[in-house]
Amino acid sequence: MEPKTLILAMAALTILSTEASPGKAPLGICRLSKYWNLPSHLKAAQDLRDKYEETMQPNVWKCSRKILQQRPSVFHFKGHDRLVFVEKKVALAVRVLENISNSELSKYVSKPLHILEDIRRSLKRCQEISKAPGHQPSQHLDTWLQEFNRNKDLEFQECLEKTVILNLIQMLNEDIKCAAYMDKCDKMAQHLFPAQVLTTANQKRE
Repeated sequence: MEPKTLILAMAALTILSTEASPGKAPLGICRLSKYWNLPSHLKAAQDLRDKYEETMQPNVWKCSRKILQQRPSVFHFKGHDRLVFVEKKVALAVRVLENISNSELSKYVSKPLHILEDIRRSLKRCQEISKAPGHQPSQHLDTWLQEFNRNKDLEFQECLEKTVILNLIQMLNEDIKCAAYMDKCDKMAQHLFPAQVLTTANQKRE
């Protein structure tokens, strides 16, 4: 997603989250509305990122971050496919944070890891609730999954650490909120990505 578009999307999702209230029934089909209030989550992610950047080895700067940044974005999926998309990204983050080797990061990892583990469990439950009998992932999602799995298996651990830690805030502020506020996110996606743009993007990937 382009930086300007990403900023607009994250700002809109932040407004959505602050308009919600604790205990309110979740929007859409996914019970993720308890993540409506994210300041402490984002603070933990920012603290980890700050410490990581302080201690990051020079050779890691050359690692790519495309595995979590490249299109399609969360706005390009709907319903069950969106939940799968977000859960796979969160699962990667959990796996990476569980295996952080830098001892200087240990005390900064525990809170983001706990948050992401809880979010992943919620996403898995939401998938079970939303999946219709006989449902198959769309071709668009299937193509993304193949590429995502291939890329994450090819990356070195150090590069995965970089891409996960530097993208944690975006994941919390965009992917998680979009999964939590399905209906509003769908409307936002229509505004940010008109139907003809989404169709063209999908055709290029298939």
